[in-house]
Amino acid sequence: MGFSISLFTLLRTTLFQTMVPKEMQGRFFGNIGLLTLGLQPVVMWLAGVAADSSSALVVFTGLDSFLLIFSLAWASLSRWSIGDSSQSEPIDACFASSLRKEEKP
Repeated sequence: MGFSISLFTLLRTTLFQTMVPKEMQGRFFGNIGLLTLGLQPVVMWLAGVAADSSSALVVFTGLDSFLLIFSLAWASLSRWSIGDSSQSEPIDACFASSLRKEEKP
């Protein structure tokens, strides 16, 4: 499971660094960290409920398989789109209002 999580995190971070403008990366990755840490208790609870209804081996094998397949699929799809400047527009729009407030003296 550790390999799949490492692969997913590496791909996600690399993709986001290519999509998000440098001046917005601090806020963006801060929000990603907040979401990641905030959802951990929910995911742990769900994994516990699933492990109680079946075995822990089945749950972890299923999660690891899903994460590995998802990471490899994302890697194969995103390698064609990295460097496409049109993908950064939605992220730019998310932070545009907060940047405008800072630009005003």
